[in-house]
Amino acid sequence: MRILFSLVFILGLQLFAQTGTTITLNPVADNTIYEENSGGTSNGSGIHLFAGATSNKGVRRALLKFDLSGQLPEGAIISQVKLSFTVSKVNNISQKNIALHRLVKDWGESSSDAGGNEGGGAAAQNGDATWLFNFFNTESWATPGGDFSVAASAELQAANTGLYSFSSDNMIADLQQWLSSPEQNFGWIILGDESTTATALRISSRENSTADNRPKLEITYSLTTAIPENVQPISSAALFDNYPNPVGGKNTNARQNSIQTTIPFFLSRPGMARVVVYDLNGRLIRVLADGYFESGRHSLLFRADNLASGFYIYRLETENFQFSKQMLIIR
Repeated sequence: MRILFSLVFILGLQLFAQTGTTITLNPVADNTIYEENSGGTSNGSGIHLFAGATSNKGVRRALLKFDLSGQLPEGAIISQVKLSFTVSKVNNISQKNIALHRLVKDWGESSSDAGGNEGGGAAAQNGDATWLFNFFNTESWATPGGDFSVAASAELQAANTGLYSFSSDNMIADLQQWLSSPEQNFGWIILGDESTTATALRISSRENSTADNRPKLEITYSLTTAIPENVQPISSAALFDNYPNPVGGKNTNARQNSIQTTIPFFLSRPGMARVVVYDLNGRLIRVLADGYFESGRHSLLFRADNLASGFYIYRLETENFQFSKQMLIIR
């Protein structure tokens, strides 16, 4: 029976590695920076983003950030990526080039909220990104208008309202870099056509009242970590208390507005392991890891920003062992 279970377990993981898995993420932050008003204008909590130039050639740029921590399992290899967004208003119906660039400096989204159509922005609040400040008004961009890679990660042409999407090998490279070095994940900036006037596009933000119009990032990945031959069952394992616990409350990272915790576990020898999070009704919340691990202690970061307050179960599963523990999330 154990031999049969081992065969099914290994073949199942190998099939997972070959077919790939797709996840969809929403931004954890977005904002618009405005060239006018000496860098004191932002729109952190607005329902729209803007990219391009207005009729008087005031430039707007949109910032987007997606958190990968805890969303993809260890060893994930990304094969496809698509960033979709909705253009809800254009200045004129003509082809406009839109470019996506990787940001190289962190930035903020605070409570600024422009009125009306939001094209003029609002007074920046502490922590907002603006044209001059990546965190208003304590930390400045090295270059006004944002610090980003000169080479575009992706480009497209837009002429009218509707749904658009960026997709490219360079975006895959960006994500793979952020996956291996989360401290370098500052997201992307969207640049519209800034060579002439009246090119600005209005884009639905993550706060938009219509959920289907909000930006989303689709990532397809596979687990291609080589699995050695003759893998033996793990003889012992341990699941440790997550930290911090409770998750959230006074432990929230204020700058990132992040509710997160670390889940540590131990494997006595190399082998297959799966770490998952459930709610108290048994509904699967997230797969944190599912694949081959070396022996020793491992730690996984779990982001709980979109979860309601309450108790949750996290679980370590191997061929021979299953361990569960409880965490408390406080909003």
